Amino acid sequence: MELVAHAEPARTMPLVSRFVLTHASGREIRNPLDEDLQNALDEVLEPQQIDIRQLDHAKLRLEQRNGTTVELEVRRNGDVMMHQRLAVNQVALPCLPARLARVSFDHALAIWRALRAGDLAAVRHERWQAGS
Repeated sequence: MELVAHAEPARTMPLVSRFVLTHASGREIRNPLDEDLQNALDEVLEPQQIDIRQLDHAKLRLEQRNGTTVELEVRRNGDVMMHQRLAVNQVALPCLPARLARVSFDHALAIWRALRAGDLAAVRHERWQAGS
């Protein structure tokens, strides 16, 4: 299923192949709704609200038709990791991981929402630091 992002053309990825949300439990949801994003963050950042133990991260991945991928992993400690593979001449090149330290539930949700909307400019505008 192909999605078209509806926003400012310069700030969004025009054609997106799909989004994949991976819950901490390993369950995957393609093209997740807002409720799916919130539930996945609950599993990681609000573990007392559910009866699942030892879940340490959840991630949202953008997979573009050209081979570029952007993955945002939210860890139990509140860190958000960004992993990217950029497609150049039909070859996916890995980029160094970047990290946001100790973000709130609302901040993590906002970053995931930006990625889901195809707004890579907003995602990349965060104060990412090199490293894992």
